Amino acid sequence: MASLFDELILVAADPFELLTWDALIVSDHFTPPGLLSGIQAGLFAARHSHIYAAAAGTGSVAPAVVDLFGKALEPRWDAVLAESERGVLPLPGIYGKRALKPLTRQLECGDLRFDRFLPQIRTRKLAAQAIHAADPGWNSSG
Repeated sequence: MASLFDELILVAADPFELLTWDALIVSDHFTPPGLLSGIQAGLFAARHSHIYAAAAGTGSVAPAVVDLFGKALEPRWDAVLAESERGVLPLPGIYGKRALKPLTRQLECGDLRFDRFLPQIRTRKLAAQAIHAADPGWNSSG
């Protein structure tokens, strides 16, 4: 991933476990730690206006997929996410800093549901088929 991005942020409930990585390591700001709190912590720590968020342990990040998401990003979007027949997938995706306030407010209320966060931001959706075409090994089971 270091060859694709100039900033690598790892978010973990226990950052000590990741000390061997050459990256900025941050902890979740909310408990229990989870998907939304990980995205929130990554956005909070990022130097750039947008982050590419991916789940740990999902294997390598295909440059073609990152490129597809990046080309879909326009200033009006707060996020670029994949959409499968099951709905919008939270990862992988691009999230912008404008999503940080609504995400933080939601987490402060203890609401961990992605489907309640999504309507609060402007999202461009990419068809899972387009992502799979860029990387045949991509799995949309989300």
